Amino acid sequence: MLEVIFRHAFVCEVRLFMLSILIMDSDLDFSEALGMTFEEKGYSAIAVDSADRCLELLRSRSFDLIFLELNPPGADGIQTLKEIKKIDMHCAVVMLANHGEIESAVKALKTGAIDVYVKPITPYKLLMQFEDLEKELQITARLNRKSTNRIYSFEKLVSNNYKTQKTLDEAKNFAQTDVNILITGESGTGKGFLARTIHNTSRRGKNEFIEINCSAIPSGLLESELFGYERGAFTDAKETRRGLFEIANHGSLFLDEISTMDFSMQSKLLKVIEDFKFYRVGGRKEINIDTRIIAATNANLTKLVAEKTFRKDLYYRLNVAVVNMPPLRERREDIVDLFLEFVNEFNSTLNRSVSCITPDVAEALKSYNWPGNIRELRNLCERIMVIIRGDTINMSLLPHEIKSKIGGATANGMKSLEEIERDHIMATLDALKGNKSRAAKVLGISRTTLISKVKQYRDV
Repeated sequence: MLEVIFRHAFVCEVRLFMLSILIMDSDLDFSEALGMTFEEKGYSAIAVDSADRCLELLRSRSFDLIFLELNPPGADGIQTLKEIKKIDMHCAVVMLANHGEIESAVKALKTGAIDVYVKPITPYKLLMQFEDLEKELQITARLNRKSTNRIYSFEKLVSNNYKTQKTLDEAKNFAQTDVNILITGESGTGKGFLARTIHNTSRRGKNEFIEINCSAIPSGLLESELFGYERGAFTDAKETRRGLFEIANHGSLFLDEISTMDFSMQSKLLKVIEDFKFYRVGGRKEINIDTRIIAATNANLTKLVAEKTFRKDLYYRLNVAVVNMPPLRERREDIVDLFLEFVNEFNSTLNRSVSCITPDVAEALKSYNWPGNIRELRNLCERIMVIIRGDTINMSLLPHEIKSKIGGATANGMKSLEEIERDHIMATLDALKGNKSRAAKVLGISRTTLISKVKQYRDV
């Protein structure tokens, strides 16, 4: 069984909103060549040689278009088409048929295929035919992605950084168990997104995912929020109320910023983790639960344990399956891809039609350190998408603190030639009180060149 994932590298522009394409054909040479042809055009393509693998991939991620062999060896193409439509009714399917398969081709169209291409056909000719469908597929894909909003799947968490991908693979494995999970990492690294992804891809995915930020709830109220209360338990308790542990029963409870939970609540949480049961506030009836806990923190829990502000026994209970999300500055290979994901999102929500970013923008994004991590990257993208009027994101739309990093100071604090030149020119102008003619003469350049460079520096 063959599976080939093609990676496209932009040269002069970064193409946005790549259609995601899956090619299933038993002719390995043909499917590989077709995948490479699509990748050269800026699309995301995967080639497989079996119907089973095609369906397996579709269950784990979404595709905008599938090219499906009509009669593959050892499989029923029509039945595979039906299964595809059961898994994802929005996915477009084009059948790849041989001459003499007219009856089956007509049946495929009635079953839900949008077109049939007849082999033998070269990848180039197929691409020419595909161009007639491309615009319609782009519109349909945008509408489908908008309607499903943000899909929480490990497909969206694929990384080009080895360390990050290894972390995500661990999280994916943890998701298939019932173990409680601790997610650590700096603020803005995507801990909440990962928590929901773990839930959605687990056996609990069809049940409730409940999220609470422990730092946002006063300690006196957190207990009743988590455990609920009985009528009359306190002055304002006019009716019985279920807590979040009950609501998330058979699902997942995400405790964000768990390090801010006070010592008393930590003790009660530990007991629930150990016994899988608790009492509502003011209650006498024991309530049994099957709730998975996913906790997250940006604090160093080991340090908090040493400082005796976090319970050691609770820490050991949570420190079984740990996922540490690396900061964005340690996964620079992913910055442009993440930015494009956000552009796609805001194209839909803000009714924009941005289709590419320039190479210097991509370089600047990768050069910046992103202290606010993915959250900061997304916020920047939103600001740009609010003000942009064209279809291309260029350097003029980036804030100075990000533009200044491209070709800027290196990790050891040394300056680039461009920075040295700029500083020298501006210092000369200052010394000569802004006299451009004299400054140009001192610098050994023409006045026109000097004016052009000063304008460039002010635009940056």
